[in-house]
Amino acid sequence: MFRAFTDSFPNTYVGYTHKTSDLSPAALLALRTIPTERLLVETDAPYFVSPTIGPFSSPNVVGLAARNVGMIRGESTRDVLTATVSNFEDLYRLKL
Repeated sequence: MFRAFTDSFPNTYVGYTHKTSDLSPAALLALRTIPTERLLVETDAPYFVSPTIGPFSSPNVVGLAARNVGMIRGESTRDVLTATVSNFEDLYRLKL
């Protein structure tokens, strides 16, 4: 499905929050198969709260998001963060 979408919109990126436990089987499959160069992690602070982070989300939850995404994709947190920082730089044409 993602590949069909990117045929029409080739510059698409997909972002995931730490709430990966809420994903449907189809969404989990998408997360596993989205090309690394199109992946982002996000916090949607102050939304997307959960019992593990308390009543408010914040930017410091991005590490948890990267860990959860990595666990599903079979990648390390460091690899997810490295790839998503690079993708962020490409998307926004910034160098961090």
